[in-house]
Amino acid sequence: MERIGYKRGILTGLALCASGAWLFVPASVAGTYAFFLVALFVMACGQSFLEVAANPYVTILGPITVQNVV
Repeated sequence: MERIGYKRGILTGLALCASGAWLFVPASVAGTYAFFLVALFVMACGQSFLEVAANPYVTILGPITVQNVV
């Protein structure tokens, strides 16, 4: 993530998730198990990118604030 940047990593993850979700449409038309596995794999790769990029990015966004809960 240091090489490509957090924002670009988040956008890549979102694009992979969206393309994996759109792959379910032709997979349902084709009706083959392998096509569904490919769609799930692409979607899982997008989720991995999001986990790797978004978690550290959120931690460096700002200072820690603690609120009292009553």
